[in-house]
Amino acid sequence: MTVAQQLFDLIVSRGRQDAIAAEPLGSHFRPVKCKPAMEHCEKHIAGLGSIGVYFHLPGNMCRMVCIDVDAHDENNQQRITEAKEECSGLSGALDDLEIEHVVETSQSGQGHHLWVFFDSELPCKTARNFARYVLQQANVSHAEIYPRSDTLDAEQVGSLVRLPFWNKSTCDLSQAVPVEASEIAQIASQYKEDSVVQVSENVVLQPSQGSLSDYTLKMLEEDGSYIHSRWNGATDGLSDKSGSAVALSLADALVRAYVPTEEIRMAVRMLCERQGKPRRDAWINGTVAKAYGYARGTSDEVTMSATDLKSLAKECVPGLLDGTRMHYGLGIPTLNACIDGLAPKQLGFICARPGNGKTALGWQACIENAGEGTPALFVSCEMTREELVGRAVQYLTGLDVDQFHDNPEKVMQAAAKMNDRVYIRECKPRLKNVIDVIKNHVITKGVRFVVVDYIQLIRSHDRASKLESIEASCEEFKDLCKMLDIAILCLAQLSRSADASRLEVPKGGQVDLNRFMPTYADIKGGGAIEESADLVITQVLPEKHPLLQHHTRKGSLLVNCLKRRGGPVRGDWPMDLWFDMSQQKIKSWDEHAFNAPDSGVQFSASFDDFC
Repeated sequence: MTVAQQLFDLIVSRGRQDAIAAEPLGSHFRPVKCKPAMEHCEKHIAGLGSIGVYFHLPGNMCRMVCIDVDAHDENNQQRITEAKEECSGLSGALDDLEIEHVVETSQSGQGHHLWVFFDSELPCKTARNFARYVLQQANVSHAEIYPRSDTLDAEQVGSLVRLPFWNKSTCDLSQAVPVEASEIAQIASQYKEDSVVQVSENVVLQPSQGSLSDYTLKMLEEDGSYIHSRWNGATDGLSDKSGSAVALSLADALVRAYVPTEEIRMAVRMLCERQGKPRRDAWINGTVAKAYGYARGTSDEVTMSATDLKSLAKECVPGLLDGTRMHYGLGIPTLNACIDGLAPKQLGFICARPGNGKTALGWQACIENAGEGTPALFVSCEMTREELVGRAVQYLTGLDVDQFHDNPEKVMQAAAKMNDRVYIRECKPRLKNVIDVIKNHVITKGVRFVVVDYIQLIRSHDRASKLESIEASCEEFKDLCKMLDIAILCLAQLSRSADASRLEVPKGGQVDLNRFMPTYADIKGGGAIEESADLVITQVLPEKHPLLQHHTRKGSLLVNCLKRRGGPVRGDWPMDLWFDMSQQKIKSWDEHAFNAPDSGVQFSASFDDFC
């Protein structure tokens, strides 16, 4: 029997049969109304997207129970050891009760799931009382029980648990045997509520505890953060110390962190339950709506705080005296030497007409940073993954695309050199989709440098004009850089007017290249880009310009820097570089012998039906 068949027979077939939880790559869990099928398990095993199971069956019944013991903090070695010992204790308690069970190392590699399967349905309350009794016998408090509640309303799907064999998850399902439901019920009857070991109020939510994404969970768990303090009920800085004010403050912070609305509602609901004051949906929705009002600027009293200059000086002056700042390069040593590159929290733009090398430069920047150990993400709203992988092969082999078929050995050698530091994501050109993709890759893959291709394709909403969308995208990307401490490099199109010359080239005269370089007026949405950008680069390929092609060297690419906020602009501009069209590589004319950097970059293309 295959592993996928074991997953389906033991777990999926025992869960809810009209819905599954799906987590496409780079996204987060959400319920999908469909009948679970073997192909879902096969895709999960193949790493094409993660699947979770809902426990609640009609009538608040269930056919399995799962005890989740997690470390909560990957840097807390003591807690990791404790979690392992607690799992061992629970397994021992189940052995003493002669209950067959499966022990799974969860996907983090530091937590544990203990699964018990029933041969027939039991009330969820009975299953949970069984698990509570086992916790009592093992004297374990830091654990969660699935199903997560005794009863659910008809419209709710309940909490999910991710299927085993995802990421670092391991277990052996081959020897699993369902337990008679009557045995479970008999043990559950021994549970006495007044003798239960209380579960800590500060147990941190794990990804398997609902549809909260890893991104949101990490913010709630991050010790010392503003969101974490509100999640744990802190009232510092609030004039109103009530639980309602804390909930509103948490919602406001999550809105500003670009957390999806439904997840904000869920987090607020969970906070109220932790406070011992469950709230109606109308109250939750009103609180979240009010938080959006604060975020739009109608008021900012909830999260307003100030740091005095003296405290800031203590924090910032050592870095100023050091004189160094980390930058992510743009793929060309000559260019980096003149402008350093993009620093974390900075937003940059490469602006050019189609076919003038902007994608090549963005692509090259990804490869350079990956080669230096910085995970990089290329978000494409235009090119397909096949086209982008083709660019990678060109970069490494020097072959034109139409030469691939005749040089299979070179192509395969190029593929063998690739590793997993560059991520490719084809994405629908919707601002929310792009933001979600970036946030999830930052959290799940450690991405620090992002290229977006290209900004004028992105729509903020269906009725937005192109200019409104560009303005919204610039504002959101700038905030995202600051919030996630990353650098984003956006590609941007020049208008068609940029192809025409402003002045005629004098016959036999010296050409002033500066007069042919694009300005903000030539960039679609140039005003918004100028306002938000920390770096703006424009490019012109003279051989495609009717008035320049005879006045520059063949292969020239002219690059100009329109803006460099908080950094140097050294050397002479525009810069004359060489663009190798066949290899899709840009370099300086002085680089006589240039070998493709053997950085071992793999392009991990990930796709889903939800993006």
